[in-house]
This record gives sequence, structure tokens and C-alpha cells, in this order.
Amino acid sequence: MLRKILSPLAAFLLCTSALHSVWAQVDSTDETFNRALEDLIQTTDAGGDVDYTFITDQLDEFRRRKLNLNTAAPAQLRALPGITDLHIAALARHIARYGKLLSIFELQAVQGWDEKTIHAVQPYVGIGDLAMLRGTWRTDFTQRQAFTAEPQRGYSTPNPELGDTTRYAGSSTYAYTRVRARYGNNISIALTGEKDKGETMRWNPQRNQFGYDFASAHVALQNYGRIESLVVGDYTIQAGQGMVLSRGLGFGKGSGAVTTVKQPNVGIRPYSSVNEALYLRGFATTIRVFKNLHATAFASRTARDASVTDVADSTNSETVTNDDGQTSSDLQLSGLHRTRSEIKNRKTVMETLVGGRIEYKTGVLTVGTTHYLQRFDLSLNKSLTYYNQFDFRGNTNYLNSVDIDAIFQNFNFFGEVARSKSGGIGAVGGFLASLNRTLDVTMVARNYDKEFHTSHAFAFAERPTTLQNERGLYTGVLVKPTRQWSISGYLDQYAFAQPRFGVYYPSHGHEFLAQVEYIPRRNTSVYMRFRSDNKEENVATAEAESQIRYLVPTQRDNFRVHFRTKVSDKVQLATRAEWTWFRKDTARQRGVMVYQDVVYRLGMQAKLTARYAVFNAPGFDARIYAYENDVLGAFSIPPYYGIGSRYYIMLTAKPVEHVEIWLRVAQTRYTAGSIDRNSDPNTNRYAPQYVLGSGLEEIRGLSRTDIKLQIRVSF
Repeated sequence: MLRKILSPLAAFLLCTSALHSVWAQVDSTDETFNRALEDLIQTTDAGGDVDYTFITDQLDEFRRRKLNLNTAAPAQLRALPGITDLHIAALARHIARYGKLLSIFELQAVQGWDEKTIHAVQPYVGIGDLAMLRGTWRTDFTQRQAFTAEPQRGYSTPNPELGDTTRYAGSSTYAYTRVRARYGNNISIALTGEKDKGETMRWNPQRNQFGYDFASAHVALQNYGRIESLVVGDYTIQAGQGMVLSRGLGFGKGSGAVTTVKQPNVGIRPYSSVNEALYLRGFATTIRVFKNLHATAFASRTARDASVTDVADSTNSETVTNDDGQTSSDLQLSGLHRTRSEIKNRKTVMETLVGGRIEYKTGVLTVGTTHYLQRFDLSLNKSLTYYNQFDFRGNTNYLNSVDIDAIFQNFNFFGEVARSKSGGIGAVGGFLASLNRTLDVTMVARNYDKEFHTSHAFAFAERPTTLQNERGLYTGVLVKPTRQWSISGYLDQYAFAQPRFGVYYPSHGHEFLAQVEYIPRRNTSVYMRFRSDNKEENVATAEAESQIRYLVPTQRDNFRVHFRTKVSDKVQLATRAEWTWFRKDTARQRGVMVYQDVVYRLGMQAKLTARYAVFNAPGFDARIYAYENDVLGAFSIPPYYGIGSRYYIMLTAKPVEHVEIWLRVAQTRYTAGSIDRNSDPNTNRYAPQYVLGSGLEEIRGLSRTDIKLQIRVSF
């Protein structure tokens, strides 16, 4: 086993040594964003509750239509990778003192804008009136198809004689269509449809289905006179520090250490993504009442997924029901409607939200207050367990919050305090500070009561979408002793006063990260990182006829070495080796993963992106996450576990003007001894085979191949 762990390191060092002699300058892409997203998945329990399509859409828009640094609004600048409000305030001070920027290279004279930050934003920004086209319409039509090459059980013929009857209702093809028209930066009109694998395409207005299983649309007007934003249709709102209204923009703990902890306050944004649980539907508007006073009003009525039962079948005598005598369990957020039970639960509960926000803004101070009433037409009454006894139940909730964001010299102070109908209080606050050109620090404290209930939030926390039963203190530091070297790290200490999922008793934990990065030349970099996550989890032991439950320390450590460079004008390489160690009570797991990325430019209009990875992480607790390049608007951050290899190859081309094509093929292949043999008698009792996945996702064999094709036509 030691040889299996050391061999990838030797290969990695050999590769980086060979490449050292051909270091060259390389253009920045989305490295900062990709790394932050990868960190989010690994360091939090956010899971699928986060949708970053908004960020990628915004960055793609800036890439094609450069953002004018001299006139850009703070909300636009916050979408750029690696940018904080300290950067934005310093840029505003520089322009006020010296006049408009004459060249992007002038950013080197702006306080806090180091070379790494400038290179990260360079693909998206420009200078002068020509940096942003105005007064023109542009329409994009995007079509995406995806499928798994290997047959999956959910699409096979069932065998009723063996009790094997459940299958997916729809085809195995994923389908996505979006048409979006924009007029400058003022008007946006979009229509989006999506069908997940296994879902049906049908026209059933009574069940809110119009062809695609999920459909979304909006008409938006922005920056028109006193109207800062007006959206009719689907939208999101990002307010304060995200404690009552957020989703889809913000990160948290990661290698940025300082730059990612604060949630950006960007206000209303039209929604054109496909996460079926993260949007509001109705109307929203923000109007500038006076010079510094802004008012927001919004109303939403959205159908949500939930399991509905008759009150006669409920054991809760205090259940609140609708006029038909029905109640529901907790909301279901997967957005999948493939099987009979999933289809039955589709859009069964109506959620109504009505609220508003008042905000006072100057160049260095923002003070706001947000209020909304939330009501469901059915009562939510999830089954009572040890970990959810303080969760929201009922059909009505309201939230009130106050937030502040202030910049004083090189300090940025921010925070938000909120209260839900239950009386539970949630609070988060902290500061960012650029003490000098070489040292940035941050500190963030949070305290969320066990009775605090908020369902449209994303704030700084160990569980950023579940702001409940948690308190903690985060400290981060970024040191830049020279232009080539940077050292970053953080320590996050947290505690849960009540049981939570997988933990029967009050618990606590801590997490720390240390990273050293060396950039010898422009955007050529190598970094080493160590991360350790320590918490308490359940363990149970059976003695006689009773079971004793108690908590044990759990520790997960990761060590990573990552190198990226450009060999020539056409070839860019990235190499990574990562190890993980997991310990829980007497159990031990460890894993290793090495990958090699190649980006090859076939010409001005085509690019080939490929990766080959090998991994040895037999247990799921030793899994390793790695961001993968995907078609525009899609994300792939799979966990590498088991023993095997994985590759993907993606071709991006622009064969004719106004037409772009993406073709992506990815395959994971496992070694024969690394996964269990099939023991299900419904498949093949006489010739056991290896299987991947479980249930209806089961694949017979040792490999899984995913194919994705996307085309975008722009007018």
C-alpha cells in the first residue's frame, strides 16, 4: 500500500520537474472561481442546494461584453472572481482622486489590487466606452443533451414475477433548452426548459407541466431611471449576508481564506437556471426613492415538491390541514420526478412569499432591513426524530432582519441579525482588513438558535443552507511576502448545542487549512495545501438486546500539490496529486488521486480539454473531490472513490460565426476487485456481475460513460 501512495507522488514530481524548464506566461481563466467552488463542496454540507449558474452566466456575459471598470456598479464588480468590497472601495477612491482609468494596467496602482487579482479579472473587464456595447439586442439559443452510455436498471424491462416493477417513467436522455434575449445591460427576456434523466415530456397544465418537466421564464428591466431592477417571472434576491434571502451566489470556507467569507449583497437578479428549489416566482422590484435610499418589494407564489397525506392517516392530533383535510411532510428539494412516488409528490404544496426591503447606501456604508411573510397552503409536519425536533413545522413563518456593511479605511465590517416567527435568532458578523500590502485578515462569528427557521438562505456556516443550532468563530489570514509567494490559512471552530443528523448529542468540531502558493511568472503557479476537518459523529454498539450510542472523534485530512503552466501558445497543463486520510473510532481509510489536465488550442475557434486521473480510495469516507471542466452552464465536481481511473475529453468549437459547440465524454472505470459483486436475484442469480450504483441507477459492469452535447447560437 505504501508503494501505491508514493508512486503517484514520484510521477507528479517527475512531471513538474520536466515542465519547469518550459514555464511560460498563460492567460487567466476561471481558476479562482473553480477553486472556490471545489472548496465549497468539500468543506460544507451545501450539497445540491447551491446553484452557481448565475455566476457563470454573468462571467460569460462579461467575457463577451467587457465590464467597464470606470462605470461598473458595485453589484456587477462583486461577480468577478477574487474581488472583495475592499477592492471595490479602493477602485472608487482611485477614480475619484485621479480620474477614470486610462488602461487596465493602471490597476497595479490601486491599493489592494495585486498582480494575481488583476490577472483573475482581466478576461472580463475593459476600459472606456467601447468596453461595453450598448443599445444592441443579442439573442442566445442554447440546447443541451446528455445521456449515460451503459444501460441502467431504471430504464430496463421489469420482471413482475420477481416483484421487480418500479421503473423510471421517462427516457434516459437529459434535455435542456434556453432562449435568452438581452438589450444592452437593461433588458433581459428568457425562457428555460429542462428534463432530467428518467422524467417525461408531457403537456399537463393541471399539474403545472408544459412539455419540459421544469420550465422557467422571466422579463427583467435593470438600471432604467429610478428603476434599479424589475423582474416579472422567476428571480432570486441576495440581501445582506444571506440569512433570510439568498441562494446561488457566495462561497464560504476555502483556500481564499479572506476573500470568500463575506456574502455579496447584489439584490434582485432574474433567474434562468434549472435548480427547482432555489427560485421565487412572481414579481420583484427595487426603486431608488432618494439619492441614497432604495426600496424593494417582492411577491412570489411557487409550487414546491412534498409528500401529501390525508389527515386521517396522520398520527399528529394537532396537525393543521387545508380545506381538503390534507397535510404534508417536509419539502423535497431534489427536483426529480422519475418514479411514481416522485411524480405524485411533484408541485403539491404552494408557497407564498410577500415582503420588502429598505436600504440606505453610500459609497462606504450600507444599512438595510428585510422582512417577509412565508405561507404554505398545507402544513409541513415532518416525522419527529432526534435530530429534527426543533425544525420548522406548520404553515406560516415570517422573518425580519437588519444588516450593515461599512468600510472604514482598510477595514470592511459586515453583519446581519434576523428573527423568525418562532422567536429564534440568527446572527453573523465579522470584518475583512487589509493591514498592509502583504497582510490581509478576516474574522467571522455566527450564532444560529436551534429554533431559528429560514428556508431561502445561504450564509456563512458549517451548513450554509441550514442556519440552525450552530455557533462558531472563523479566523482567516492571507500573507503575501513577495509578488511570487502567498501563504493563506484559516481556523474555524464550531459547536452544535443540540443533536443533528448523524449526531445524537451536542457536539463540536474545528477545521483548519494552510496553503502555500508560488507564482514564478504570470499565472503559472504551484501550490501545496493541507486541510484537516475534526468533528464528532455517532457510533453504536450492540450489547445483549440493547444498543449503546455515543460520539467519537472523526478526522479527515487532505494534502494536495497542484501545478499549472503553459508549455506553448497552444498547450496548457495542470497536474495534481492529492492524499486523504480518514479516522473514526478504530476505523481507518486512506486514499490518493493523481490527475493530468491538458488544454490544447486547435486554432482560434477550437479548443480541446482533457483529463486523465487514477485514484485509490477504497472507502467513501476517503473520497476526493476535483473540479472538472464542463460545457458552459453545467458543473461537474465528482467524488473520486474506489480504485480505478477516470478521464474526460471536451471539444469546444466555433465552426461558423455565431455558433458554438461543446462535446464532452467522461468515463470512470473501476478495477474488478474494488467494488462488490451483484447479489440481487432480480438481475442474474446464476452469473453474479459487478455493479455500479444502486437501485434504479444500477449499472452492470465496471465502467460508466457520460456523454454531453451542447450548441449555442447567438444572434
